[in-house]
Amino acid sequence: MRLQLPLNICSPLRVLLAVVFVILASAAFPSARELVWPDPQLPSLSSSSAVRSLPRIRVESPEEGTLTRAGTIEVRGRLAETELPACFSIRNGAWESALLLAGRFQQEAPLREGENRIVVAGSDLAGQTTERTVTVVRDSKVRVIELAYPPTDYYVTREPKIEIRGRLEDRWSAGLMIEEEKVALDSAHRFARTIALAPGENRIVLAGRDRAGNSCRMVLRVVLDQEAPVVTVISPPEGLLTSEPSVEVVCQVVEAAPSELLVADRRVAVDGRGRFRTRLPLVEGVNRIVIRGLDLAANRVATAVRTVICDRTAPTVEVISVKPGAGGKAGRVTVVGRLSEDGCTVTVGGTGATVRGKTFTAVIPREKAVILLVAARDPAGNETSGLLTPDGSWIESPYRPKTLSSFKQLVGRSEWQLADPPLNAGGMLEVVDQRTGLSFVLVPAGSFRMGSDHGDNDEQPVHEVKLDAFLLSRTECTQRAWDRVGGSDDRSWREERRPIEGVSWTAVNAWCEKAGLRLPSESEWEYGCRAGSGGKWCFGDDESKLTDYAVYRANSNRQTKPVGGKKANRWGLLDMHGNVWEWCADRWHSSYSGAPGDGAAWTTGGSSGRVARGGSLLSAARDCRSAYRSWDSPDLRGSSLGFRPARTGGY
Repeated sequence: MRLQLPLNICSPLRVLLAVVFVILASAAFPSARELVWPDPQLPSLSSSSAVRSLPRIRVESPEEGTLTRAGTIEVRGRLAETELPACFSIRNGAWESALLLAGRFQQEAPLREGENRIVVAGSDLAGQTTERTVTVVRDSKVRVIELAYPPTDYYVTREPKIEIRGRLEDRWSAGLMIEEEKVALDSAHRFARTIALAPGENRIVLAGRDRAGNSCRMVLRVVLDQEAPVVTVISPPEGLLTSEPSVEVVCQVVEAAPSELLVADRRVAVDGRGRFRTRLPLVEGVNRIVIRGLDLAANRVATAVRTVICDRTAPTVEVISVKPGAGGKAGRVTVVGRLSEDGCTVTVGGTGATVRGKTFTAVIPREKAVILLVAARDPAGNETSGLLTPDGSWIESPYRPKTLSSFKQLVGRSEWQLADPPLNAGGMLEVVDQRTGLSFVLVPAGSFRMGSDHGDNDEQPVHEVKLDAFLLSRTECTQRAWDRVGGSDDRSWREERRPIEGVSWTAVNAWCEKAGLRLPSESEWEYGCRAGSGGKWCFGDDESKLTDYAVYRANSNRQTKPVGGKKANRWGLLDMHGNVWEWCADRWHSSYSGAPGDGAAWTTGGSSGRVARGGSLLSAARDCRSAYRSWDSPDLRGSSLGFRPARTGGY
């Protein structure tokens, strides 16, 4: 057997130690020549031939110029048996190994990205060194295909063929496949290939691979579209007449590839179903909306045109005469008037008028001619209305045509009479209920945003409510009105002009039934309270003004005050904030989710409690807000609980 020396002895001192080690080994084992190193048959270290004989290193793997994507590579080889290695090493940059077994070496060497110079070195006992260097390139980066044409991976064209050009970004490129066919690369790794297209979408696959085994892939979607788009206008209809400030345009596009449209020179995207919708502003008068289909393949442009007439000007009404009698018949009144435009419909006192051109004539019974609502509507839907008083005066009014058709069922009856004057400071019509002595304001039909985004959770979600006209008491129900109909109570103060208090929801409903009245719905109450205001209170958000409108904690001295002592809101309603809580018809719900949107009372679901609104003499300013909500048991006779009656009037 042969005895191997330590492999890292390279200095002259170490060579000397090695010689001593050999001599001692020979003395210890004289009969075991196989254990002696160096072999006695080899030339002695002192001979010149031994000094000149350098170690011969044979690297079996890797080969020079090896290209790999791996992070390590096996370095394998051997030394010739005649060599006298005093030290041995394998190096690659900062990494080094010196493992040698029986004259052979086999080691996994780590590789860094790029070029690696692996050096295998050995030295003889005389200190002479020989090296073998192998260059290995590590390439582990995934390369990309640089596409020069088409410009994007989704492309629409009308040409039946397309040339695909680009470059494979890799100096070790092995090749590129397009549609599973090999494509030649030039010296700059550029490629070009012409592909025939089928109608519709074509999926073209590009796959590249380098010599290190890295691969890349790209899928192109090329649409062959040789047909012009077809644009069908769904809305608006041609010649639409509207009073709206904008119009919704809806179109359907039949097109091979998703496209865009120009609608009145505005670019609009088409969805995956080929439909688009957009809203365009309108100017007063004739609007010509041009819709152009933009084909991405540069086919001819499809065009559609719609004409929309915007008329936002309400017609004006001039009453020319009000004469008794009609066709010689007594008990009738003839109203003649003039309009500012043709095509209008007119109602006088709820009765349709005969319109010829710009002149209208209406014949109505004399008993209806106490105060008349005259309303005109033009073909675009614009409305104007006014009140015609018994003396022939014309007063602009916010009421809609159907309001008077309900009002006329009240005025003229023994229990309902016009107030004096019939119009309050807010221009609203007032009538007096002779049975209770309460004045009622005819609240106009309309819509509003109910609730508050800045209040309590039970005031949300804010939602749109549309209401018909209704009658709402100008003040809270007074003690005098309560006594005139009859009802039990637990009032703290005995004064006719003070609001009734200490009444339960159950007792209030019984009283309303006797009086032919009802409680307002919660949405009716808030609509009447706001009177068109979107602020915290009916006058806006300035809390310092509340003392002018409300009896509440800051100014009540813990006593209710006679009704009507504070300012009215813009519709002439008084004490909507403070004094006493006002019962509503609704059951209590902790939010507005699912609330009616038509002004009706919410009488299903929720709890058994009933809603109270408006705050009271004991409430803070915050609790008197228009949107603030509270509730109590329907049988509770709270000291600050009152109400404000309402009336539908048969409509």
